Amino acid sequence: MLKPQQILPVLLLAGLLACEPPGEIQIRQYASGIDVTSLVEPDTVFGFSPIDSSALLPRDQIGFDGSLVLNSVRHDGGDGILQFSFAKAFIGDMERPVIGTAGHLGFHGFHLGTILLNGIPLIERPHLVPGIDQVVVAGFEYVAGPVFTYLPGTTYTWSVDSIGGSGVTIEAPEIIEVSAPAGGSIISRDEPLHLEWSSEGEVVIIVSHVTRIGRPRPMLHLRPWHDGYAVVSPKILGLLTADGTYLLTFLRANREELAIDRPFMNGTLLVQAASVHNIIVQLR
Repeated sequence: MLKPQQILPVLLLAGLLACEPPGEIQIRQYASGIDVTSLVEPDTVFGFSPIDSSALLPRDQIGFDGSLVLNSVRHDGGDGILQFSFAKAFIGDMERPVIGTAGHLGFHGFHLGTILLNGIPLIERPHLVPGIDQVVVAGFEYVAGPVFTYLPGTTYTWSVDSIGGSGVTIEAPEIIEVSAPAGGSIISRDEPLHLEWSSEGEVVIIVSHVTRIGRPRPMLHLRPWHDGYAVVSPKILGLLTADGTYLLTFLRANREELAIDRPFMNGTLLVQAASVHNIIVQLR
Protein backbone atom coordinates (compact mmCIF):
# COMPACT_ATOMS: atom_id res chain seq x y z
CA MET A 1 0.00 0.00 0.00
CA LEU A 2 1.29 3.47 -0.86
CA LYS A 3 2.11 5.83 1.96
CA PRO A 4 0.36 9.24 1.91
CA GLN A 5 3.53 11.08 0.89
CA GLN A 6 3.87 8.77 -2.14
CA ILE A 7 0.39 9.39 -3.59
CA LEU A 8 0.97 12.87 -5.09
CA PRO A 9 4.16 12.06 -7.03
CA VAL A 10 2.71 8.81 -8.31
CA LEU A 11 -0.44 10.55 -9.52
CA LEU A 12 1.60 13.29 -11.17
CA LEU A 13 3.81 10.71 -12.87
CA ALA A 14 0.71 8.81 -14.02
CA GLY A 15 -0.61 12.01 -15.55
CA LEU A 16 2.64 12.54 -17.42
CA LEU A 17 2.57 8.97 -18.67
CA ALA A 18 -1.00 9.42 -19.86
CA CYS A 19 -0.12 12.34 -22.12
CA GLU A 20 3.27 11.17 -23.36
CA PRO A 21 4.18 8.25 -25.63
CA PRO A 22 5.72 5.22 -23.90
CA GLY A 23 9.33 5.86 -22.91
CA GLU A 24 11.40 7.88 -20.52
CA ILE A 25 9.64 10.80 -18.81
CA GLN A 26 11.38 13.97 -17.64
CA ILE A 27 10.18 15.35 -14.31
CA ARG A 28 11.99 18.63 -13.83
CA GLN A 29 9.45 20.37 -11.61
CA TYR A 30 9.85 17.97 -8.70
CA ALA A 31 13.14 19.30 -7.35
CA SER A 32 15.06 22.53 -7.26
CA GLY A 33 18.41 22.33 -9.02
CA ILE A 34 18.06 18.84 -10.48
CA ASP A 35 16.54 17.27 -13.60
CA VAL A 36 14.92 13.88 -13.08
CA THR A 37 14.05 11.31 -15.72
CA SER A 38 12.09 8.18 -14.93
CA LEU A 39 13.73 5.23 -16.68
CA VAL A 40 11.38 2.81 -18.36
CA GLU A 41 12.69 -0.75 -18.30
CA PRO A 42 12.76 -2.21 -21.83
CA ASP A 43 10.11 -4.85 -22.41
CA THR A 44 12.63 -7.57 -23.15
CA VAL A 45 14.55 -10.46 -21.61
CA PHE A 46 17.77 -9.08 -23.11
CA GLY A 47 20.81 -9.98 -20.98
CA PHE A 48 22.00 -6.54 -19.90
CA SER A 49 25.35 -5.87 -18.25
CA PRO A 50 24.82 -4.32 -14.79
CA ILE A 51 25.32 -0.57 -14.66
CA ASP A 52 27.45 -0.68 -11.50
CA SER A 53 30.49 -1.90 -13.49
CA SER A 54 29.65 -1.27 -17.16
CA ALA A 55 28.34 2.30 -16.60
CA LEU A 56 25.93 1.60 -19.47
CA LEU A 57 22.17 1.97 -19.17
CA PRO A 58 19.99 -0.68 -20.86
CA ARG A 59 19.06 1.90 -23.52
CA ASP A 60 22.78 2.19 -24.44
CA GLN A 61 23.18 -1.57 -24.66
CA ILE A 62 20.17 -1.86 -26.96
CA GLY A 63 20.82 1.31 -28.96
CA PHE A 64 24.37 0.51 -30.11
CA ASP A 65 25.85 -2.42 -31.98
CA GLY A 66 28.69 -2.67 -29.50
CA SER A 67 30.90 -0.73 -27.14
CA LEU A 68 34.47 0.06 -26.19
CA VAL A 69 34.44 1.03 -22.52
CA LEU A 70 37.04 1.72 -19.87
CA ASN A 71 36.04 2.58 -16.32
CA SER A 72 37.32 3.30 -12.86
CA VAL A 73 34.85 1.68 -10.46
CA ARG A 74 34.53 2.32 -6.73
CA HIS A 75 31.89 0.39 -4.78
CA ASP A 76 30.84 1.26 -1.22
CA GLY A 77 28.29 -1.05 0.33
CA GLY A 78 28.90 0.07 3.90
CA ASP A 79 31.09 -2.90 4.84
CA GLY A 80 34.21 -1.86 2.97
CA ILE A 81 35.22 -0.26 -0.32
CA LEU A 82 36.06 -2.19 -3.48
CA GLN A 83 37.93 -0.36 -6.22
CA PHE A 84 39.06 -1.64 -9.62
CA SER A 85 39.73 -0.68 -13.24
CA PHE A 86 37.68 -2.21 -16.03
CA ALA A 87 38.00 -2.24 -19.83
CA LYS A 88 35.95 -4.25 -22.29
CA ALA A 89 35.33 -4.41 -26.04
CA PHE A 90 32.31 -6.07 -27.62
CA ILE A 91 30.72 -5.82 -31.06
CA GLY A 92 27.52 -7.75 -31.65
CA ASP A 93 26.68 -9.58 -34.87
CA MET A 94 23.18 -8.29 -35.60
CA GLU A 95 22.67 -11.17 -38.02
CA ARG A 96 23.16 -13.73 -35.23
CA PRO A 97 20.71 -13.11 -32.37
CA VAL A 98 20.83 -15.30 -29.27
CA ILE A 99 17.40 -16.81 -28.69
CA GLY A 100 16.59 -18.51 -25.38
CA THR A 101 13.49 -20.15 -23.99
CA ALA A 102 12.15 -16.73 -22.91
CA GLY A 103 12.95 -14.85 -26.12
CA HIS A 104 15.72 -12.67 -27.57
CA LEU A 105 18.63 -12.55 -25.11
CA GLY A 106 21.31 -10.72 -27.07
CA PHE A 107 23.76 -11.19 -29.95
CA HIS A 108 26.81 -13.26 -30.73
CA GLY A 109 30.04 -11.32 -30.37
CA PHE A 110 32.27 -10.92 -33.43
CA HIS A 111 35.74 -12.41 -33.40
CA LEU A 112 37.77 -9.19 -33.60
CA GLY A 113 41.32 -10.50 -33.62
CA THR A 114 43.91 -8.32 -31.92
CA ILE A 115 42.61 -5.41 -29.84
CA LEU A 116 45.05 -3.00 -28.22
CA LEU A 117 44.36 -0.41 -25.53
CA ASN A 118 47.29 2.01 -25.45
CA GLY A 119 49.39 -0.70 -27.00
CA ILE A 120 48.44 -3.43 -24.50
CA PRO A 121 46.51 -6.38 -25.94
CA LEU A 122 43.15 -7.28 -24.46
CA ILE A 123 42.29 -10.84 -23.49
CA GLU A 124 39.81 -12.76 -25.64
CA ARG A 125 37.16 -14.69 -23.73
CA PRO A 126 33.71 -16.22 -24.41
CA HIS A 127 30.80 -13.79 -24.47
CA LEU A 128 28.27 -15.08 -21.94
CA VAL A 129 24.65 -14.02 -22.42
CA PRO A 130 22.50 -14.43 -19.27
CA GLY A 131 18.90 -15.54 -19.58
CA ILE A 132 16.15 -16.24 -17.08
CA ASP A 133 17.05 -19.92 -16.73
CA GLN A 134 20.28 -20.28 -18.69
CA VAL A 135 23.60 -18.74 -19.68
CA VAL A 136 24.48 -18.97 -23.37
CA VAL A 137 28.02 -18.89 -24.76
CA ALA A 138 27.74 -16.65 -27.81
CA GLY A 139 30.90 -15.60 -29.58
CA PHE A 140 33.60 -13.41 -28.11
CA GLU A 141 34.34 -10.35 -26.02
CA TYR A 142 37.63 -8.77 -24.98
CA VAL A 143 38.74 -7.51 -21.57
CA ALA A 144 41.81 -5.85 -20.12
CA GLY A 145 44.03 -7.93 -17.90
CA PRO A 146 45.06 -7.14 -14.30
CA VAL A 147 47.85 -4.83 -15.49
CA PHE A 148 45.32 -2.27 -16.75
CA THR A 149 44.94 0.76 -14.50
CA TYR A 150 42.56 3.64 -15.17
CA LEU A 151 44.50 6.92 -15.08
CA PRO A 152 42.40 10.11 -15.04
CA GLY A 153 43.36 12.69 -17.64
CA THR A 154 45.03 10.07 -19.84
CA THR A 155 44.15 9.80 -23.51
CA TYR A 156 43.45 6.17 -24.35
CA THR A 157 43.64 4.76 -27.86
CA TRP A 158 41.67 1.68 -28.93
CA SER A 159 43.17 -0.16 -31.91
CA VAL A 160 40.93 -2.85 -33.43
CA ASP A 161 42.46 -4.46 -36.51
CA SER A 162 39.20 -5.88 -37.79
CA ILE A 163 37.46 -2.49 -38.05
CA GLY A 164 40.47 -0.66 -39.47
CA GLY A 165 41.32 2.99 -39.03
CA SER A 166 44.16 4.57 -37.09
CA GLY A 167 42.56 3.99 -33.71
CA VAL A 168 39.86 5.54 -31.55
CA THR A 169 40.92 7.94 -28.80
CA ILE A 170 39.10 9.09 -25.69
CA GLU A 171 40.20 10.92 -22.56
CA ALA A 172 39.56 9.44 -19.12
CA PRO A 173 37.68 11.93 -16.89
CA GLU A 174 38.73 12.79 -13.37
CA ILE A 175 37.90 10.38 -10.57
CA ILE A 176 34.60 11.07 -8.85
CA GLU A 177 34.51 10.67 -5.06
CA VAL A 178 31.20 10.69 -3.20
CA SER A 179 31.14 12.05 0.35
CA ALA A 180 27.38 11.81 1.00
CA PRO A 181 25.54 9.62 1.54
CA ALA A 182 27.86 7.01 2.98
CA GLY A 183 27.57 3.42 1.88
CA GLY A 184 25.14 1.47 4.04
CA SER A 185 23.14 4.56 5.03
CA ILE A 186 19.45 4.25 5.87
CA ILE A 187 17.50 6.84 3.90
CA SER A 188 14.10 8.13 4.99
CA ARG A 189 11.72 8.87 2.13
CA ASP A 190 10.17 11.57 4.34
CA GLU A 191 13.33 13.72 4.41
CA PRO A 192 15.45 15.37 1.70
CA LEU A 193 18.41 13.29 0.56
CA HIS A 194 21.63 15.32 0.41
CA LEU A 195 24.18 14.22 -2.20
CA GLU A 196 27.78 15.48 -2.24
CA TRP A 197 30.73 14.56 -4.46
CA SER A 198 33.98 15.93 -5.85
CA SER A 199 32.97 18.68 -8.23
CA GLU A 200 35.13 18.51 -11.37
CA GLY A 201 32.92 18.09 -14.44
CA GLU A 202 29.35 17.07 -15.22
CA VAL A 203 27.92 14.20 -13.19
CA VAL A 204 24.80 12.09 -13.58
CA ILE A 205 23.36 9.82 -10.90
CA ILE A 206 21.45 6.64 -11.67
CA VAL A 207 19.13 5.35 -8.93
CA SER A 208 18.55 1.59 -9.21
CA HIS A 209 16.43 -0.78 -7.17
CA VAL A 210 18.42 -3.90 -6.28
CA THR A 211 16.28 -6.95 -7.01
CA ARG A 212 16.01 -10.10 -4.93
CA ILE A 213 18.65 -11.78 -7.08
CA GLY A 214 21.03 -8.85 -6.56
CA ARG A 215 20.79 -7.17 -9.97
CA PRO A 216 20.32 -3.38 -10.09
CA ARG A 217 17.26 -2.19 -12.03
CA PRO A 218 17.75 1.47 -13.10
CA MET A 219 14.72 3.59 -12.21
CA LEU A 220 15.72 7.27 -12.09
CA HIS A 221 18.28 9.36 -13.97
CA LEU A 222 19.32 12.50 -12.04
CA ARG A 223 21.19 15.38 -13.65
CA PRO A 224 22.20 18.02 -11.06
CA TRP A 225 22.45 21.65 -12.13
CA HIS A 226 25.30 22.44 -9.73
CA ASP A 227 28.79 21.06 -9.24
CA GLY A 228 29.37 18.93 -6.20
CA TYR A 229 25.96 18.77 -4.55
CA ALA A 230 22.27 18.08 -5.04
CA VAL A 231 19.20 17.66 -2.86
CA VAL A 232 16.66 14.98 -3.76
CA SER A 233 13.26 15.96 -2.41
CA PRO A 234 10.83 13.57 -0.68
CA LYS A 235 8.60 13.91 -3.75
CA ILE A 236 11.30 12.36 -5.88
CA LEU A 237 11.97 9.66 -3.32
CA GLY A 238 8.24 8.99 -3.37
CA LEU A 239 8.59 7.77 -6.96
CA LEU A 240 10.55 4.84 -5.56
CA THR A 241 7.49 3.04 -4.30
CA ALA A 242 9.30 -0.02 -2.93
CA ASP A 243 11.35 0.09 0.24
CA GLY A 244 14.57 -1.88 0.30
CA THR A 245 18.08 -1.77 -1.15
CA TYR A 246 19.00 0.88 -3.70
CA LEU A 247 22.14 1.54 -5.69
CA LEU A 248 23.21 5.15 -6.33
CA THR A 249 25.62 5.19 -9.27
CA PHE A 250 27.49 8.49 -9.56
CA LEU A 251 28.87 8.67 -13.08
CA ARG A 252 31.25 11.06 -14.81
CA ALA A 253 31.82 10.02 -18.43
CA ASN A 254 33.27 11.05 -21.76
CA ARG A 255 31.44 9.48 -24.71
CA GLU A 256 31.91 9.24 -28.46
CA GLU A 257 30.09 7.38 -31.22
CA LEU A 258 32.00 5.48 -33.88
CA ALA A 259 30.43 4.42 -37.19
CA ILE A 260 31.66 1.12 -38.68
CA ASP A 261 31.28 0.31 -42.37
CA ARG A 262 33.05 -2.93 -43.23
CA PRO A 263 32.03 -5.72 -45.63
CA PHE A 264 31.15 -8.06 -42.76
CA MET A 265 30.34 -5.53 -40.06
CA ASN A 266 28.50 -2.21 -39.97
CA GLY A 267 26.77 -0.18 -37.30
CA THR A 268 27.57 2.25 -34.50
CA LEU A 269 29.76 1.70 -31.46
CA LEU A 270 29.64 3.59 -28.17
CA VAL A 271 33.11 4.57 -26.97
CA GLN A 272 33.13 5.58 -23.31
CA ALA A 273 35.57 6.36 -20.52
CA ALA A 274 33.98 6.79 -17.12
CA SER A 275 34.61 7.22 -13.42
CA VAL A 276 31.98 5.40 -11.37
CA HIS A 277 31.26 5.54 -7.64
CA ASN A 278 28.50 3.20 -6.42
CA ILE A 279 26.79 3.75 -3.07
CA ILE A 280 24.45 1.15 -1.56
CA VAL A 281 21.70 2.54 0.68
CA GLN A 282 18.53 1.30 2.35
CA LEU A 283 15.32 3.22 1.66
CA ARG A 284 12.67 3.21 4.39
